[in-house]
Amino acid sequence: MAIATTALNLILIVVATSYDPMSVAGEWLIQGYKRVISPLQGKDICNFNPTCSQFTRTAIHNYGFAAGILMGADRLMRCNGFAWTYLGEHYSGVRNDRLVDPVEQHLAWQTPPLTEATKPQRPHRHTLPKTASVCDSSMLFATRLFETDAFREAALEYLRVRFSSHSPQIQTCASLMAGEAYLAGGEPANARRAFAMAKSSAAASFVTYGIARTFFVEARYSDTRRLLNSTIGTGNTLACREDLERQTRLLYAWSLYREGRFKDAAALAASIASDSNCLQLSRLDGSAIRRRSRLAATLFSAI
Repeated sequence: MAIATTALNLILIVVATSYDPMSVAGEWLIQGYKRVISPLQGKDICNFNPTCSQFTRTAIHNYGFAAGILMGADRLMRCNGFAWTYLGEHYSGVRNDRLVDPVEQHLAWQTPPLTEATKPQRPHRHTLPKTASVCDSSMLFATRLFETDAFREAALEYLRVRFSSHSPQIQTCASLMAGEAYLAGGEPANARRAFAMAKSSAAASFVTYGIARTFFVEARYSDTRRLLNSTIGTGNTLACREDLERQTRLLYAWSLYREGRFKDAAALAASIASDSNCLQLSRLDGSAIRRRSRLAATLFSAI
């Protein structure tokens, strides 16, 4: 009866839509996977929203049979517990205890786009010291470049200001801004060198936080935590001390999360003041993560 119902549904699809024969064959494959293969892995095992079968169906509908099957196989290989460590890097959020991964955001043949929602550690201007306000006139052109995403050019302009100015305050501000620009442009090594140029003791916490973020971008999570350990809970006379402390703890929590230490990350995130990233992390202690085997997912994708 189930087979007859499935066949009838597919006939209705052919009649009611303009699907080509290969797309109809794709529907058969998906129905076969859902009824035969998927139950073998366990109940409610998919880590993603939409589920792998719905993802593949949409991919076939939008991109054709060959591309859709390729994307479906790629999705199956990604569907395992390790996928959760990429939250905030390749996946934009959580919905109904599943990673949000729509077809248009994760194509098999290109790197997923990193939107603002998927880049929780992208440099934010509010992390800069308050001395930045006195630098606006001398760094106006660099700031314009930064705001138009010309990050490398902005970094070079900030460094020009840094080496041409005789004001220690402006030198510090320009160094921090150059680090922010390099980091936003995907050059963590250059960002690290720029941050280290800020010699002011008042900016020491910002320098440490900036360098820690460069380690985080390079997936050097233990180095990230080692550096942050020297600043968490220490005194800071800057007006934005509380915000910097919160950002530091959040970065520490993300570094734990990326290594799969979900419980530790969730506990730390829960201790931070309300923030969308903090609240999201605090609920993800690993208990709701699906445990589909990476090897099994690869084999199923091959089938």
